[in-house]
Amino acid sequence: MMKKNTTIFLLSSVVAFFGCNKEASTHFNSDNYPVFSAGMEVLSTKTELGESNTVVWNAGDEVAVFNKNTQLLKYRAQSAGAETVLEAAGAQGESGTALSANVAFYPYSASALCIENEGTFTVVTTVPEIQTYKPGSFGPGAPMMAVSSTGNFGFRNVFGCLKLQFTGSGSVKSIAVTGNNGEALAGTVSVSMAADGEPTFTFTTPSTTTVTLDCGEGVALSGEPTPFYIFLPARDYTKGITINVTMADGPEIPAISTGASLTVGRSAICPMAACKLVGIETEQMTESGFTIKFCNSCYAYNKINVANGNNSGVERKKGEENEYSTKYSLYGSTREYDHSAENFSSQMGQYSPKLLLRGTSSGWTSLHGIGGTLVQPNADCKESGFDDYDYTYPDYHSFGGRRRQAALVVDLGESCNVASIGLVNWTRNDGGSPKGHLKGVEFYVSDDAEFKFTPAYGAYRKDYDYENYANPSENSWTLIAKEDNLPVSTGPDDTEWVDVPYSVLVSGKAKGHLLKIRFLTNTALDGATGYSARELYVKKATNLD
Repeated sequence: MMKKNTTIFLLSSVVAFFGCNKEASTHFNSDNYPVFSAGMEVLSTKTELGESNTVVWNAGDEVAVFNKNTQLLKYRAQSAGAETVLEAAGAQGESGTALSANVAFYPYSASALCIENEGTFTVVTTVPEIQTYKPGSFGPGAPMMAVSSTGNFGFRNVFGCLKLQFTGSGSVKSIAVTGNNGEALAGTVSVSMAADGEPTFTFTTPSTTTVTLDCGEGVALSGEPTPFYIFLPARDYTKGITINVTMADGPEIPAISTGASLTVGRSAICPMAACKLVGIETEQMTESGFTIKFCNSCYAYNKINVANGNNSGVERKKGEENEYSTKYSLYGSTREYDHSAENFSSQMGQYSPKLLLRGTSSGWTSLHGIGGTLVQPNADCKESGFDDYDYTYPDYHSFGGRRRQAALVVDLGESCNVASIGLVNWTRNDGGSPKGHLKGVEFYVSDDAEFKFTPAYGAYRKDYDYENYANPSENSWTLIAKEDNLPVSTGPDDTEWVDVPYSVLVSGKAKGHLLKIRFLTNTALDGATGYSARELYVKKATNLD
């Protein structure tokens, strides 16, 4: 590794040195410089690039060479192929300081500098933010470096390669890639390498966070996937990447985001699944056609009159249907508050999940504990040790113990491609300021013929997997979208939309008639652990079937 202070000093010295010399020697003679052989590293991946994954030279490719000296030399490839001969074509400056090995870097830049520090060589150069489309491969400019004490250069790739695959109609004009965590992708870079080692890199100012593949007049798409290759810095993209495609003709394409972490390996191809490029047309569905099929809010019970908390003589209804369409029954528990009431003091009617679908300013919240936290959802899905149903009589427990996240399942009334889900994250006014509790939420779809759920009956089901209760899993659910930090709505009519990622939507994976919502985390306002949603809205894509 380079010593930081030494590196700064040496870089300053090299910059000063080149500033005092002519831009090019007027006495250059290629016969005074050695000829080098140059081979390339094979890309390591199961996804082929050509027949052998070998990046090939083009005749005339220009390479920066430091012939055991910091003087910058321009060399050119004499032939095309996996191996070539490099011959000198020019010199930048007339002298330099000694290096202990030969160093080469592709692509050539007239501003490239080379320094040595304890056997490690660093080339300071630039990586272009505009790349050129090349059929079946990536265009020129993918950085490579070689260090050798002989006349043979074995170039190693500095970056990796992202392989995108698109189907559809029309032609792709350009593709822009951006890291979702603000990663530098092009600009000024320092690449370090020891003899027989692997290159490492560090971006410095100025740099850019977006690279663009220029496809010229356009690359025509078809029903078969067309590959597009873009070289990217090798690293973990912890928040994924976003891809913006511009069409030469045809509709505007929404941004495509991976969402999850993505790793681009050095000298490797990172393939993305084929994605259809099509403009999305949407229509907002009518919530009056929705039906709540499941909700594990602690304020939703089968309606049985209970006076003063006394449940004597009440029979548990084990076989009752598991939906809220009419009776708001769920799992055969013994009671329900009067949902016609509109305030907390009158039997908590305002907390009924049915209010989500009324299309009114009334709302639903699963609010567990004004005075303290009763539900503690954990990343490891372990129970919190707190009990939402810890009242004075034991059989009040709806399913025999604790739960984690609140969950809701809605039948949309038709099978459709869910493009976006909207929630009003607003529960009440506090001195004129709105409050919302919901923060983290996940959305799933299922196109199974019916909603399936095996209810839990408290002490009668000691063998029951209570994690399933917070996340009904007996249907074939597909995660289609999530939001870790849902904004608080500014009022009862302010809908916060969560879009289904474009690649998921066009793949058909977001199609279903059952929508499951998992309320994962909250803002814990006033020490309460709650999940709030005042209204639910859904937009469907109308042109994907």
